[in-house]
Amino acid sequence: MKREFPQEHELLWLFESEPVLDDPEEYWEFTTLHFTLIRQGLTLHCSMTPYLGNMTLVLEQEGNVLVKLHLAQIVSTRFIQKDHQEYLEVDFDPALPLRTLKLLVKPALSVVWGMVLN
Repeated sequence: MKREFPQEHELLWLFESEPVLDDPEEYWEFTTLHFTLIRQGLTLHCSMTPYLGNMTLVLEQEGNVLVKLHLAQIVSTRFIQKDHQEYLEVDFDPALPLRTLKLLVKPALSVVWGMVLN
């Protein structure tokens, strides 16, 4: 399955840094990317493996983990700039009862996510 994934320049803009790559010889889509972003006393660690559709998000404050999410079966990840905000939208396999995850990085760090309940 071909997964939708942001372009390299979009990820660099969003996370404001180069990622650490598990395999620097490989294309970004085929290795694990590790980003770290610090904003307003919060630290976001984001690791993503695009070709597998996996992502791990860790939000910390002063070294204490506030939120840790291991995400799988991601079918698309999009970079969005809208209404003075910058974020990733992450969509999951439609067979799963999961809503789109929104990882906001500007103006502040936050995560918005949920489940579809029938």
